Amino acid sequence: MAKASSKSTTSSKSMGKGEKKGKKDSTKKAGPKRPRTAYLYFSMERRPEVKEKNPTMAFGEIAKLLGAEWKEMSDIDKQPYKDQAAEDKERYEQEKAEWEEQDDNQDDKA
Repeated sequence: MAKASSKSTTSSKSMGKGEKKGKKDSTKKAGPKRPRTAYLYFSMERRPEVKEKNPTMAFGEIAKLLGAEWKEMSDIDKQPYKDQAAEDKERYEQEKAEWEEQDDNQDDKA
C-alpha cells in the first residue's frame, strides 16, 4: 500500500507572479505601523551621507558600516535617536489603543 505524502501538492513555484500564499482577511484594517528603533532613526539620518561618499557601495555593505558606527557610539551620542524612538513608541501605543477600541466597537456591531 502506498504511503500518503504529507506534503502539499501545490508548490509556491506554481503560483503566479505577485500571488501570496494564504490570503489574509482583507475586511480587517491593519493596525498602526510599529515604532521605529533608535538605530533606524540613526540609519535614516546617516545612510544618505554614507551613500554619497561611497556611491558604488552595496546596500548591505552600507548597513555593515552603519552598524559598526552605531556600535562604537557612546550612549550620549545615541540619546537623540533614543528620544525619537521613545516619541514614536508613544505614538504607536496611542494609535494602537485607538485602533483596538475601534476594532472592539466594530466587533460589537457585528
